[in-house]
Amino acid sequence: MGGVCVTGEVSLFGAQIEGSFECEESRFRNRRGVALRGDGMIVGSRMAFRDGFKANGMIKIPNCKIGGMLHCEKGTFIGGKSKPSGDRAESIIARETTTGGSATFGGAKSKGVIDFTGMNVGGALVLGNLKCRSEKEFALKAVRVKVAHNLIFEDGFRADGGVNLTGASIGGNAEFFRSEFRKPHDVCLEMKALTTSGEMTYAEGFAPEGEVSLRGAHIGTDLIAKGIKFTTLGKTALNADSLVTGGHVSFEKIETHGEVRMWNAQIAGNLSFDEAKLTAKNPMLSTAGCRKDPIEAKALRLGGVVVKGNLSLLQA
Repeated sequence: MGGVCVTGEVSLFGAQIEGSFECEESRFRNRRGVALRGDGMIVGSRMAFRDGFKANGMIKIPNCKIGGMLHCEKGTFIGGKSKPSGDRAESIIARETTTGGSATFGGAKSKGVIDFTGMNVGGALVLGNLKCRSEKEFALKAVRVKVAHNLIFEDGFRADGGVNLTGASIGGNAEFFRSEFRKPHDVCLEMKALTTSGEMTYAEGFAPEGEVSLRGAHIGTDLIAKGIKFTTLGKTALNADSLVTGGHVSFEKIETHGEVRMWNAQIAGNLSFDEAKLTAKNPMLSTAGCRKDPIEAKALRLGGVVVKGNLSLLQA
């Protein structure tokens, strides 16, 4: 469907396509509702909304079975408006959809919630340079998503409204490179009860504005964050209560404005905060004019933590 322009809903409800379903350089427009209704589609090969594709209205592809990859690279997705309020609704709904290959969103743009709840990705989930925004809800919901290989945020990914990965299951590594998560007064990156078979890495360019939550997460090997700045307009910058790791945890040279919590965490290797700068009270809060007293907080809470290796606070 290259170069097609449609005004009104496109319905492919329950369609079965033995080959691929391609939408490149096409325009679907239904501003107050669904631009594409593809509930329960079965596609033998890949599904693609990329390279200039633009939807003004929801793309609904829940409960689909896609034999190959899901490509949404360089596509634009603007959620339909709900009635009667006129607020932005979902831009992409892929709840419980299964792919045989990877799902990629490099260079895509979204206004409205992207909902991957319960999605099963047969390869990697790659969110490179995706720009997504939601004013009231998480910009990206990937609750209980299952990813066979790596989960990757990179190359300028930005979520204004934050990302929810509660209960996600990652068969490889969870990697956060050159990515921004913005929800300053709340949780900007929710990973409660997330599990990975491999490591979790926060590397150069990872920039959270809001709380990062790893409550009850299980990391198969190491958790590594080097030179990262955790900022929030709330009380807690990093919540890793009841975190379980199969390897080491390293917070080398991190800087925080807000609490770091690791109550009852279980670390199979070493736990280190070498050269970290941990500030309990966020200076932005005390000057905001909305509170008479600064928030009572501790820079580091490690009550009940179990470390089977060494605890290191060198030059912190």
